[in-house]
Amino acid sequence: MPATGFLELAAAAFAAAQPGAVPWVRDVELQGALVLDAEPVIVQVHLSEEHEHTTFRISSSIDGERWTVHATGWITDAGSPGENVDLDAIRGRCPETTTGRDLYAGLAARDVRYGPMFQGIEQVWTGTREALGLVEMRSALAGESTRYRMHPAVLDAAIHPIETLLPGADATFLPVALGALRVHRPPVERMWSHVTVRDDRSDTIITVDVTLSTDDGTLIAELTGLRVVRTNAAAVAESIGRSEPMRPAPNPLFELVWQPVPAAATAPEPGPWLIVGDQEGIGATLARRLQACGGDCVIVAADDDLTDLATVIAATAPREVVFLRGLDIAPPGSGADDVVAEQARALGGALAVAQALLDAPARLWLVSRGAQAVHGPPDAPEQATLSGLGASIVAEHPELRCMRVDLDSTHSVVDAAEALAGALAAT
Repeated sequence: MPATGFLELAAAAFAAAQPGAVPWVRDVELQGALVLDAEPVIVQVHLSEEHEHTTFRISSSIDGERWTVHATGWITDAGSPGENVDLDAIRGRCPETTTGRDLYAGLAARDVRYGPMFQGIEQVWTGTREALGLVEMRSALAGESTRYRMHPAVLDAAIHPIETLLPGADATFLPVALGALRVHRPPVERMWSHVTVRDDRSDTIITVDVTLSTDDGTLIAELTGLRVVRTNAAAVAESIGRSEPMRPAPNPLFELVWQPVPAAATAPEPGPWLIVGDQEGIGATLARRLQACGGDCVIVAADDDLTDLATVIAATAPREVVFLRGLDIAPPGSGADDVVAEQARALGGALAVAQALLDAPARLWLVSRGAQAVHGPPDAPEQATLSGLGASIVAEHPELRCMRVDLDSTHSVVDAAEALAGALAAT
């Protein structure tokens, strides 16, 4: 977990405890890395009122009994923001330029790898003891960022210009402490990060101040007294319990490669088809397409109860069943009241369909949209859970011949239904 994630956790907990307050996170001590992997972990933010401020402690546990402390500090109300930033004056003092692509490529060559969402720097201007970075919020974060006061990936990117101020071919930085963080307003799509060196007298520790502002210099956030340690990837890996940096295997045993295939020239099977529809109407449009080709379709509307599905299947004897309710899973940050309930409705519905087919086997199609990507990150990873369920169905009930189809998230309803009809005809 990035250090900025701890800051967001502390600020969010304080804001929840004191609605309307602007969190001013201060005197943060980062005491240990939190490594997130496949094993579930419990993360706890503990707040305690002391005089005129609130202290916090962030801990994690695997079993709920033994806890590891990762960060401590205190929080109070931030009050009003400071003065605006003069971006033109800063650019005038920073003549050397580095593209974001070159910055992250150089880091990767040193075994310091940032994921796509954390590569927020587009360009850096560097001067004497200061650097200015153009930060652009990645499209994948746009909807998700509303769930945060300051998304950790955005705040982390704001610190990245410090890389151009570090001497040494293999040097990078590791945050260890912070004097204060104030977030005055939500981040925007395009921002400017100004990093100034406050103290670099030590060979190993640098103290910097960071401001994040809009195009007109309006302050978004301030980090003051950020202490970072000069280090390298090997030392970071060792500090979190690994003997060497994690890197892709030079000769992986397995690799996922998508193979293009021509669209089917034939029409889909005549059926009968049972279509469990979606809210947007791709299922209804598909049914009209299949009927136009002479297919026999029965439609279960998106809001219909699936309790009597076994009766419907017994009465219609479908040869093909297409489940599209997975398309209704709301993405994180969409404002859905209960994300878990959204998943339960989709996965529970797919499970109910699979169970209903056990006494009258038909081929089952599970449809998602944007859950997979040929290149780059997927647009709707929340729908990938349906594919995971489909893999279990394939293993446990091969007689259902479960097929998983992922549609292009950029297609219109009509184009998506047409593409789905083509996929149904191709197999």
